[in-house]
Amino acid sequence: MRLGRVVHDIGVANGSDAIHIVLQVTGVDDEVIMTAFTFFATAGAIASANTKPVYVDINPVTFNKEILQKENVYVWHSRGNYKGE
Repeated sequence: MRLGRVVHDIGVANGSDAIHIVLQVTGVDDEVIMTAFTFFATAGAIASANTKPVYVDINPVTFNKEILQKENVYVWHSRGNYKGE
């Protein structure tokens, strides 16, 4: 039974495995921008893929990444940008 137009898929044990696999498949090998307001395993999965998590602040109202503040460490050359929830 097909539920969508997906040709291939892969089952993983948890979100950490999913993040690790995506980083390996996409070839991100330098930095991943993420918020510190997330589960610690997110940074662990990023680090286990031989990449460096780069933390940015969040907007206290929306809890989204606050990229417009000048004080933030936002690295524009990073290819990975994790949108944690």
